[in-house]
Amino acid sequence: MMCDFNTGFQPPENVKRRPVITLSRRRQDNAPLCTVIPISSTAPEVVRDFHYKLPDGELPHFLRGNYAESWIKIDMIQTVAFFRLTLLWNGRDLHGDRRYDTSFIGREHRIEITKRILSRLSLVDLDEL
Repeated sequence: MMCDFNTGFQPPENVKRRPVITLSRRRQDNAPLCTVIPISSTAPEVVRDFHYKLPDGELPHFLRGNYAESWIKIDMIQTVAFFRLTLLWNGRDLHGDRRYDTSFIGREHRIEITKRILSRLSLVDLDEL
């Protein structure tokens, strides 16, 4: 998905439109909120245990040209309203209908990201996992 961080955020927060990894499922109370982690093409100045570099090929192919590197910046985890989120549009199918990318990051990378989330939230020490 793409998230629009333009409105209401100020540096050093995210302040532009960028791809995100969605973490939360639909809530039982139907609140229009979703927890996301932004994906950045800029490496952190100092790489810490709450940063994760996605290997080449994990982003949808139509985003890869804009992202020489893809960094998951877990220290920037956010809960945002649905109105900030849009599906990644991937052209049209043979019938002229829009196609949307609904790909998932590989299991081994989801496990690594989950470990780093737990560490960043001080729920576990990354060395213990």
